[in-house]
Amino acid sequence: DLEKISKALEYPISFFNKKIDTHTVHLDFRKGKLPTDKSQRKIMAIANRTRDEIKNLLKEVDKESIIIPENIFSRKPVEAAKQLRNFWKIPKGPIHNLMEEVEEKSIILMPMKFSEQDKFTACALELSYSNPLIIYNSTHPMDRIRFSIAHELGHIFLHHHGDQDVDLSVPYEF
Repeated sequence: DLEKISKALEYPISFFNKKIDTHTVHLDFRKGKLPTDKSQRKIMAIANRTRDEIKNLLKEVDKESIIIPENIFSRKPVEAAKQLRNFWKIPKGPIHNLMEEVEEKSIILMPMKFSEQDKFTACALELSYSNPLIIYNSTHPMDRIRFSIAHELGHIFLHHHGDQDVDLSVPYEF
């Protein structure tokens, strides 16, 4: 009974009755390690629910939109990454704090815990055209998290705002 669940979880019944926009989400998993269809559907549901909740929160706050560079995208991920670094004024060499750089550009990073059996690393979602969201698995080591965030930036700028025909495998080069 929904009322009992609502009381037990201390959430209003309206929370459970919300209509959520469901979209197909490109989920990234460790190379060659696809989870079951059930796990993929679960992660997709969590991603869509998270997107919906953050979208609702953003309606209540004054949030800057990401500055989207125009006409700088190359079909080559390495070149696109160089152009984005230049546009964002990130100097050559290692990026000392990728998460800080990304969040300063108004891209929301959402750490979430997923079990090892889910094999999920990260996904990029659009809250709106100018507000991307990256959900990543916070149980992974920090070097894996940084790689996943950089990879999702490749999806955002090569697919969401760039050339739609770029091969999905190439954001690994971003």
